[in-house]
Amino acid sequence: MGKKERITLIEMERKLLDDKDGSYRQELLKKLAEYQQFVKSRINSGLDPRGFDIFNKLKQALESAKDTIINFK
Repeated sequence: MGKKERITLIEMERKLLDDKDGSYRQELLKKLAEYQQFVKSRINSGLDPRGFDIFNKLKQALESAKDTIINFK
């Protein structure tokens, strides 16, 4: 998965189904962890209430994405 590669949800599902060694899943989880760290650092940096709300929702979305990828069969 390249830095600027964009894929559809259908393509991602196909890649996860074909991912026999788990490397694609691990790559996705690594990228999500990077995004989560960025969001956490922004939240911890002190945001106004609107910014906090936006980043908190993004944090929740990333956690849901992580759970979905972990549990995808």
